[in-house]
Amino acid sequence: MRNYLYGIKKIVFTQEINASAETVWNKMWDKKSYTEWTTPFCAGTYFTGEIELGSRIHFIAPSFEGMYSDVFYLIPNKLIIFKHIGMLKDLKELPIDAEAEKWTGSFETYKLNDENGVTTVTAEIDCVPEYIDYMNEKFPLALQELKKISENK
Repeated sequence: MRNYLYGIKKIVFTQEINASAETVWNKMWDKKSYTEWTTPFCAGTYFTGEIELGSRIHFIAPSFEGMYSDVFYLIPNKLIIFKHIGMLKDLKELPIDAEAEKWTGSFETYKLNDENGVTTVTAEIDCVPEYIDYMNEKFPLALQELKKISENK
């Protein structure tokens, strides 16, 4: 219902990578390489927390602002679903305000399908209307970076 009320749309991106799902997964969620492949969104972005079911993750820009999310579902090397909760400022979780209320509870999903050493990464993002153009521009660039670092032997 929230998605309908606030115009949230599911947008989907895919990228084929010539590497095993395990390799791609490790590049996605290793803290150093995460900063590399997410550069198109914001150079220097990083996360704190552990990629474990139920864990709270802070996605942080160099300005010490960002968002916090929970690992809602997890099958290592195959599937991760983040449930977005709210915003960060000065590394602190902010209470849910009217703006965050529009998207709190939305999901960001990454699926990895490995066939004969070629992994297809599918990212599905619940996106508020004002960020759709940004995501359509930046997400393919980020997945290209992930491809580059995953295929780098």
